[in-house]
Amino acid sequence: VIAAERTGRIARAIELDPSYAQAYAYKAFWNILSAGEGLTPDFAADVRSAENAVKLALNLDPADALVHAVAGHVRSFLLKQPELPAEMFERALQLNPNSAFAWGLSASTYCFLGRPDDAMERLRNTFRLSPFDSLLFFFLTVAGIAEFLSGRYDEAVIWLQKARRENSRFRAMHRTRAASLALLGRDEEAKAAAADLLAVDPQFRVSNFASWYPLRRPNDLERLVKGLELAGLPP
Repeated sequence: VIAAERTGRIARAIELDPSYAQAYAYKAFWNILSAGEGLTPDFAADVRSAENAVKLALNLDPADALVHAVAGHVRSFLLKQPELPAEMFERALQLNPNSAFAWGLSASTYCFLGRPDDAMERLRNTFRLSPFDSLLFFFLTVAGIAEFLSGRYDEAVIWLQKARRENSRFRAMHRTRAASLALLGRDEEAKAAAADLLAVDPQFRVSNFASWYPLRRPNDLERLVKGLELAGLPP
């Protein structure tokens, strides 16, 4: 229901003003969330939709910081090319140094690149600029991912608990939380976290997730997969 409402609102915004670049950027960002959260029946279709929408947004307004930030995240997350979008994020931040959105999205890319300390530095800007952001659950989850990648699983759990309080249905939070608890040896909590994930994503399979998640350092993905498996999630 929520997905239909959001896509309907975005479609209506584009219908009202086909030249409004941010409407297409928001369409691409919704495609990102839809694909990443497993809400789509066709992952590849969401990727194509996001890529097309963000290209159109960039053509309509190449001086919009939000558009550049979404373009960077599309390339990093959906197209699995995290080495390339740094310039897009820097352009976004040149256009608007106070964009909490751009700082937060860029942190994701630095996680994928295996640079979690840089990701946390960017997130500090996000939290300072927008402490009550509507996407706070997303940015808190990225902080949890960064700490996981650093091997600080106890710190990861703290961030992810905060994210859970903001949005108890966010699947990326549940995935990382289950893996972190499992690698800490907190077996019962890890199994409970895995059950929480399966409650919102009954079709979750570790192998399917590992096939598309864009972590560049092999050891990072190996640890994440190991944690998910130890938590008892289906292979």
